Order: sequence, then structure tokens, then C-alpha cells
Amino acid sequence: MRDGAVHLARKVAALLASLVLGTAGGIWLWNRRRAVRDICNLTHFLFQVMLGSTKRDDQAKPERLVLLPSEYPGTLPSEAVISRATQLRQDGNAAYADGRFDEALSLYSQSALLHPVDHLVYSNRSACWLRLGRPIEALDDADLCVKLAPEFARGFLRKGVAEQVLNRHLDAQESFKKGLGQDPENAVLLQAMQNIRGEAGGLQATLYQVLFVSPHLQMDKLFSVLEDPDRLTSRYVEANKGELDAQFECLTQTLRLDLGSLLASPVLRDAYDRVTFACGQLLQWAPEAVSRHLTQAKRIVEGLGLALRCGWSIHHGVAKFSANALTVLATSDGACDSLRREALRLLLGGMLRWLLDPSKEPENPPEDRDVCGCTFLAPRLSAATWLERLFERGTKPWVREECERFHGIGLLVIHLTLAVRDENALPLGLPCLLRLPAVAKAVMECEVVIDLATCRYPGGKKDGRRWPSKQRGKGHGAPAAPTTPSDDVAEAAAEPESAAASVSPEGRVNDTKVAAQGDDAEPLGQVPRYAPPSQRLGEWLMSSLGYLLVFVDDDALFAASACSALHMLCSQDPDGVRRLTDGVWIGLPMLERLSMLACQHSAALELLETLARHSRATRVAILSLAVELSGRSQGAREVREEDGPVQQVLPLEDESMGGQLPSDPAEEVAPHSEATEAAGESQEEENRATPAERRGRGQDADAPDHEHEHIGEPSWVECYHEIHDELWVSLDDTFEKSEDSEPRSPATTRPPTLNRPSLVMLGNFESVASQIPVVGSVVAPDAEVEAAAIPAVWNPRFDDLVTSHLVFDPKEIGSPGWHMDKENSIVLLLRSMIQKSPHTPDWASAVWLCADAGARAALVINDIPSADEGGQNAFRMGLFGSPAPPIPGFMVGGKDGEPIRALACQAGHTLPNVTVRSLRGGATPLLPRRAALVEEPPMTSATASSASSAPAPSTETSETIGLQSWPQVLRVPQDVQQAWSLVETLHRTAPSPRLAEALAALAERMGMHEKRTWLTRRLQRCHRGDTDADDPVEPSLCFVECNRNDDQLQQLRKQLVDKTGLAAPD
Repeated sequence: MRDGAVHLARKVAALLASLVLGTAGGIWLWNRRRAVRDICNLTHFLFQVMLGSTKRDDQAKPERLVLLPSEYPGTLPSEAVISRATQLRQDGNAAYADGRFDEALSLYSQSALLHPVDHLVYSNRSACWLRLGRPIEALDDADLCVKLAPEFARGFLRKGVAEQVLNRHLDAQESFKKGLGQDPENAVLLQAMQNIRGEAGGLQATLYQVLFVSPHLQMDKLFSVLEDPDRLTSRYVEANKGELDAQFECLTQTLRLDLGSLLASPVLRDAYDRVTFACGQLLQWAPEAVSRHLTQAKRIVEGLGLALRCGWSIHHGVAKFSANALTVLATSDGACDSLRREALRLLLGGMLRWLLDPSKEPENPPEDRDVCGCTFLAPRLSAATWLERLFERGTKPWVREECERFHGIGLLVIHLTLAVRDENALPLGLPCLLRLPAVAKAVMECEVVIDLATCRYPGGKKDGRRWPSKQRGKGHGAPAAPTTPSDDVAEAAAEPESAAASVSPEGRVNDTKVAAQGDDAEPLGQVPRYAPPSQRLGEWLMSSLGYLLVFVDDDALFAASACSALHMLCSQDPDGVRRLTDGVWIGLPMLERLSMLACQHSAALELLETLARHSRATRVAILSLAVELSGRSQGAREVREEDGPVQQVLPLEDESMGGQLPSDPAEEVAPHSEATEAAGESQEEENRATPAERRGRGQDADAPDHEHEHIGEPSWVECYHEIHDELWVSLDDTFEKSEDSEPRSPATTRPPTLNRPSLVMLGNFESVASQIPVVGSVVAPDAEVEAAAIPAVWNPRFDDLVTSHLVFDPKEIGSPGWHMDKENSIVLLLRSMIQKSPHTPDWASAVWLCADAGARAALVINDIPSADEGGQNAFRMGLFGSPAPPIPGFMVGGKDGEPIRALACQAGHTLPNVTVRSLRGGATPLLPRRAALVEEPPMTSATASSASSAPAPSTETSETIGLQSWPQVLRVPQDVQQAWSLVETLHRTAPSPRLAEALAALAERMGMHEKRTWLTRRLQRCHRGDTDADDPVEPSLCFVECNRNDDQLQQLRKQLVDKTGLAAPD
């Protein structure tokens, strides 16, 4: 009874004080009529606060967090990982009890990385932050704790204490109240609630500043200067530092307002927005002067750090403007070092909070979405923007040190990867963080195993971006089991309870979850898909970087940074190269991309050389790719099955494979690696589905017109599906089937049921690449017609021999009557006919129609020139999410297909017999057996230095290697200059006479145009390879062509006379 009377008396006293304040400010309000309405609304709001009748907008909003089980984008940690995380947390408790708070902070951070959904570790770390005097970070962790476990009373205690230290007394009171709602008898919470009621909050102090202090501070003059950047200079700040200190002491009080009060008052939100603008504008236009001359600089930085965290609740511009100001200060060369480091720490903590917010881009974005050059309206995507800007002009030493020390760098890198890889955020910040030595070492040493992915398998139209950003729905994580709240870190002791039972671990995410399409996607109706594999953090990050390196093809700075990051990740682990070659499932497409980038970027060349120097299997893959680039397709027609594998004339150990490679068992390519396992399911009998059944699953045979070209880059999950379709290998199946046997049944045209399916990667290329059929043949013996063909992805491996009569129907594919007279035939199709027909949205649909008509195989002629080269080369037909047809398919290039088409059209009533099949055989050699040696091209100084410092080759051996064909025939165009660069890389890492001969042979094949291209790439790599592509003052490059056999001076004089070469007008 007595407590109630005291509480009522305090409310009455506060009300009277507010009335006095309002009356005393009447005269000033009369003279400032423009502000009368806002101040009256503010005073009325204060009355509501004193009487406890305000309504908090944030109470009606559901708490969302990526770490919540309903939002978690992957499989939750296993029991073993949770046990390890719990042990680390308990070790942190012991360090906390001994007063070793820095050590405790490190242990808690390691535990959070292993088990990011454990609310106890955030509660403990929040207490640690408070002991270290960092209340903003304490509030961050306490907020995570209560979002993960709303029933955990001590989490609200942590949150309330942090808010109390930040002078947010109303928020603290609300937090204590929520904690008592969960544990009404908690003595610590009861005492905290009693103490907080007697303290004045930040709102009253702010109103005092507005009514009595600000009228004397000439705020109108301040804002007029802030709105004119030409006047806002370092000289102005230094000359008016006393006045600015007084003004910003008043303004920064607003940035510490209680969040609940802020969200409940439009007037306060508008004032908060203006104050954020004032602080941010001052800081970003004069960061050095502010940090060195204003005593209020630290309060400004801390205030912007708070605005960074709550700004999205007010307006996206508040959050973005705060982030931009802190980024400018954090990267300023002349600013006070301690203050810019503080800005960087607050920025990194805020970016982590943004990355953990799963909010999406709005469907109807506002017109004012562009703030400080950022147009994203989702916190996750915006975070990548400012993390990128930290490194736009190079990595500052203090930025590197603070990023490496940041307690949440592991979680930040993981969720930044998801935002960049799956949601198309700006990519540069990710590789720039991963190329920092301590960050790379930490992620490579981390034992956490993850399969996180927020993208879905897109079944319909692309969203117009560089890669799709389909989002996984809710409910894909394991539900959290009920937990018993425990006093995790007591005031000076470790918690008594373990939280290992707080999460119920789940197995792998099933394929229906991974492959589900978004609301805007067309129904898939596809076969069960394979989920990307769970991997250690290091392999997962390297695979993600490899994916981005392949598909982000228009950003030179990102490409160089990504190559540097991959190289750094490899170098920070003694087994790093093996982990990359055995663990990156996108290794073959990445090698193709690296081979092109190595011509222009020294970072890509260094990575390629490192892989070649330490991985024999990668050297074999590089040679195979070089053969493909040099024009394997020209020699493929000469391969005959009876000839057996073509032996590459390159010694096995000392020369081509490098005699100096380590012989340690770790360097040997294992036949199977858990890091490369993918959780898959067997192909069901759904492959036999009829068109009617496929229409029922969403694959309408009467679909509207379509386009095969320019459908956009595949998402992370879709990319894995496509690579799995093309490069799956069975370690149990030796593929020793008879070449004359009939094709297998449709049920076996796809991978057999395997508990541990695998793919062809760099690490196992030498041993398993031969399982991928790369080339086939089409033979019409009666007409003496023969052509090379590329087998489709769904063909049974080396078991697709079909001999039958050839049928060509010029009518529209799938039209009425088209299916007639095709029983037991090989149907000839034109690529242009497939594109024009509304019944064939993809390759598989066209072949399915042939199968429905009774055909035994389909042969496609590519009669459409490619956009890049203008040729009509054959390539591998893929599934792209469609069911695998039950009959094999082959593609023939346009030039090779002309005699076949003519044969089918001129046959009349006599149908020609044709045999189609895949062929076994290696690649054609780079160096013909009787090729004459020619003079080796001149070496650059860098190349000569590298070659001279390389170890001498060992004694030659007679053992030779059968080089495997490059299986990625869909993606590699012919490029002799690029092939020369790859062989040169191998020769530089392990010099060999035979490689030198191959270089000479490739150089002999180059014409003047190819040599110009080679020289331009070399100049590009040497002079621009790792520079900022956005540098506006980048000089132009030029080179002069001269005949080495003539007098150089005479040629230059002739150029001066003829106004050519160096004397040309351009």
C-alpha cells in the first residue's frame, strides 16, 4: 500500500514538473511560432510517458532474426558440435569468474560461431561486454538473447542493465518488466525495477535541452551550414569548435532517447532524423577536424552507432546515413586513430545486426530509396554496401587490425556470404574480408560444418538480376526444445546448467525443402534434386567464392580480390590446397574462369600457379583444359574406339607433372572425401512420366513461346544441380559395359542409388574424369558420312549405342501428326526448330516428345550461330530441372551436321541407317608426335625470373600419362592464346623440355591476331591486373609492333614519317 502511494506521488511530481517546464517555455514558443505545434505535441507526449499511457509501436511487430529456428537457412548444429560449443561457453564462464574478461569474450565468440542459436552464450557475452565498459555491444548481445529465447528472464535483465547504462531508462524499465513476467520472483529483477523507478530518463533531459538550451545555440545557423558542404570545411570546424561543442552536446542527447518513446512519437522520430543528419553531415565532410578538435566527437560517434542499430525502425535513411558517416570516419587517413577505430567497431557490430535481419526488399519501394548511393531497402543487402566501401580504396592498416579482432567476424562473414551469393548484394566486401590473414586463418581452422543457403531452385522466370535471389521459406530449421532458464553467468560465477538440450538437432535438409520454388515461380514438377553438401566453414566459403568468381563476370576488382582471398585461404592452412581441390564442388568451372583471369590479373595467375605447384591432379586438369582450349574439337573426329585412349606424350613424374611435387600421402588424391559428399536421393521412376503426367506437375506441353538464350545465371542451388547432372560419378561403377549392348532401361539412365554420391572435381580429376563421356560419333556407313557429336547429360554413360534409320520431319515439333512414322527411329531435330516450337521449352522436352513418338534416340543439329564467336559448335544438352528423357540425345555442330541433314532430306522412301554412341578416349595431344620445334617466343622479364628460380627437372622417365578429356564442353570456347598461358603456367611451376616444345607448337599456331591478343592480355595483367577498375585517372595502354629481324630504329623512324605506330594521332 505504501509503495503504491509513493509511486503515485512520484507521478504527480513529474506531472507538476512538466507543467512548470511548459509554462517557462511559453515566451520562447511565442517567438518561435513555427515550432509551437511540434513542441506542444512533444509536451503532450511527455505527459503520456509520465502517466504510463504510451503505446509502443514495436510491441505489435514480431521479432525476426535469421538465427531463429523458423528462419535459420540450413541444418542446425549436430550434437557433437553443440557439445563442443557448450564446453567453450563453460570455459568462458570460468574465465569470467576469474576476471579474465578478454579471454572470456574470445571463448564466448568461438562458442557462438559453433552454435549460433544458443541464447546463453549471448547472455554471457553481454555481461562480459558490460564489465569491459562497452554497453552498446552489451545491448546487441542481450537483444539477440531475448529474441532467441523470449522466455529467458535473465536475458531481459542483461538488456535492461545495458539500456540503463545508455541512459535509456524507460526502455530498461520495460525490459525489467518483461523479465518479471517470465520470472516474477527473481530478486535481481525486482531490485533493478525498484532502482530504475527513481532515476530520471533521457526523455526529460532531452526536453530540457530543447526548451532551455537550444534557443541560445543558434541551431538555425548550424543547419544552414550543414546543408552547404562548401562551407562545412575543416577550417570552419576548427574556428567554431566551442560553438559546435555546445550545439552537438545538445543534439546528441536526442540520439540516446528511449527506443520505445521514439517509436511512439512521430515528433521524436522526425527530430531524431534531423539530429542524425546533423551529426552524419558534420562527420562525413570534416572527419579529421571533428575527431581532433571537438570534445563531443566521441558522443557523436556513439550516437551514430546507436542510430545505426535503431534507424531501420524509424526510416531507412537514418540507418544508411549513420553507416555512411561512420564508414567515412573509419577510413579517414587523418582522423584520430582511437576515434576511427571506435567508429569501425560500432560499424562492424551494426553490420552484423543488419545481416541477421531477414527482412526483404519491399514490393513497392519508395521513391527516396537512394541514400548515400545505396538503393537497397533490406538491411542485409545494405550491410554489404558499407562493408564494400571499407575496402574500396585499399585496405587501411587499422581497418585490417579491427576486422581481424572483431568478435563476430565468423558470423559476419557467413551471413555476408549468404547476402552476396544468394541475394545479389554488392560482392566486394566479402573477398576483401577473407583475404585478411587472421580472418582467413580463423575460418580455415573453424570446425563448424554448415550447409546454409537462402536461395531456392528457380522454376520459372529469372528476377532480372545477375543471379536469382529466391528465398527459402520458414520452418526449415529444427524446432527448439523447451529449455529451463538458468542463471548463466551469475554475478561472479559460472552457470549451473547446460543448454545442450535447447536445440533438437536435425539431419540434412531434404530435397523438397531445398528445391521448393518461391511464390512467384512457376511449378517445377521436377525429379528429386540433390542438395549442396554440408561442408566445413573453410570449404563452404571457398565454394561460395568459386561460385561468385564464375558468375560475377563484369567486375574486375572483385575478380582480383576473390582470387587473392582464395589464395589466402589456401595459404593459411598447411592442407589448404588439398581442401580447395577436394572440397570445392564448382572446381572445374572455376578453373575455366581462372584460366581466363590469369591472362589479365596477377592474383589469378598466382592462385593458378599455387594449385599447379601443390596438386598433381590439378596439373592434369590444367593440361586437359589447355587441350580443349587449343581446339580439341578439330581432332575429335579422328578418335576411333578401336584405337583406345590417346596417350599424351608427356612424362608422368619429372616433367609435365612436376618432379618437385611433394610425395607426402596428403598430396595423393583420395578416392572419396567426406568434404565432397552430397546428400542425394535416387532417381525415381518419374522419368517415365508422359506429357500428360508432366503437365499435371506443372510442365505444360502447350506452354507459350519461350527463349533458350540469356536466361540468367543459376542460383547457388541450381548451379549445384546442373553440375551434379553433368559431373556426377560413381566410385562403385566401373562402367565396363559392352559397347555393343543396347541402352539401359530408363530407370538406370541417371546415377544409381548411392549413399555418398560424388562429382568430378580438381582433386579427383585424374582418377574419375574418364567416367564422363565427352565425345561421341554419328556414322552412316552406307553413305560414308561421319561426324563428331556431344552426348547429352542424361545419356547412360558409355552405354548409349543406337543403330536405326534416320527420320527428319520439317513440321513444327509436337504439332498434330508430327509423332507419326517415328517408331524405332533416330529423330533428327534442328536447334532452331526446338526454339520456335511452343511445345519444347527445353532440350529434355524435345527429346521426351521423340520418346513419346516411339523413337530410340534424338540427334540435334546446332544451326544457330553463337553470339560470341558466330560458330555453330556442338555442346552438351542439360536438364535444367526437367525429368531425364528415357532415350539418349546427341548434338552435332552446324558444319558437321550439314551432310547428315542432306542425307535425311534426300533419302526419299529409303531411310538411311545411322549409328550414334559415346566414345571412350582421351584428349588429343597438345604437341603432335612429329611436330617440328620452332623458336620459343620471347619471355618477359617476370617469366624469365620465375623460370630461372624454379627447380630443375628430374631425370626423364619413360612412363607416360593418358590425358583425360575436359568434361565441361558446354562452357569452353577455343582460345589458343589462353591454352598457351596455361601451359606456360605449368612450365613455370615445373620446367620441362616437352612443355617448352608444346609452347612452341602453340605459338606456331598463332596468327598475327592471336599474338596481338596474347600481348594485350600480358600488358593488361602487368599494368592493370590488380588496380581499381573504377580509378578515373587510369592511363591508356599502347604497344608498338616491330619485326625482330629488321632494324628497330629504322622501323621507328618509318613510323614517325608515316604517322603510324608511336607517331599515330591516337
